[in-house]
Amino acid sequence: MKSESKQHHLTYVFEIFVFLQLFNMINCRKIGKKDFNVFESFFHNWYFIFFFCLIGGVQFIGTQYFHVIFRTLKLTRTEWGTCIVIGSTNLIWGAVLKVLPDTWFKRLEGAKLVDED
Repeated sequence: MKSESKQHHLTYVFEIFVFLQLFNMINCRKIGKKDFNVFESFFHNWYFIFFFCLIGGVQFIGTQYFHVIFRTLKLTRTEWGTCIVIGSTNLIWGAVLKVLPDTWFKRLEGAKLVDED
């Protein structure tokens, strides 16, 4: 059996990865170089809203109430907030990547495959 400290650490890692994925879903809504407002028309795609809430809801309920099945520990509000803040860094990185010049990415192997225009 894992120590409680290690299990707490792994719960943090799990939660942060899920929040990184949720915020990445938001980032992927607008991929154009000039599309900075990823929250624009946020509620116009009900499929997106449904799956976004489903993933977030299953994560929260699974961790807080079915933690034995998920092999996690319950988190406090502060711990949830920490995981959300760390996960939301995806939004910052998405904006930074849109600001950087395209020439920096031309050398990358897969850059020839992607053309947003």
